Amino acid sequence: MSEKAEFYFSTAQEAEQAFYSAFEACDPELMEAVWAEGAVSCIHPGAPVIHGRQQVLSSWQQIFTGAQPPALKIETISQVAQELLAVHTVIERISADHHIDSPTTEIIATNTLVRQENGWRMLQHHASVNIQIEDNYNATHDAPNALQ
Repeated sequence: MSEKAEFYFSTAQEAEQAFYSAFEACDPELMEAVWAEGAVSCIHPGAPVIHGRQQVLSSWQQIFTGAQPPALKIETISQVAQELLAVHTVIERISADHHIDSPTTEIIATNTLVRQENGWRMLQHHASVNIQIEDNYNATHDAPNALQ
């Protein structure tokens, strides 16, 4: 078990970046540091919801075991925030390696982050295969600036 106290994410964006860094590096210690204490949940594409911190961390450990680090490109679709809670919607473009001609899978994900005493942490990650991405999504939909 890692020393989570050594990781302090001062913004929700910083915590989310650490999450994707952990994913791309297949780094279980950083992934553990990113997740909040308490009731967390995670939904991997095509899988049922996983509840509980240890169960979520075990799911990431299973993904990392024997895996080659993937190449990730993250595109932010929207971000909404309050003082203690942030919700980010992103498109994750994932390929098996960093070759330019490697096939890419597009995942749409919602990351809910919470501010705790030890900084911002991931509370919930929900990812699903992106059936269709509208090229003009941002032009036709206004993302809210703050949670109501």
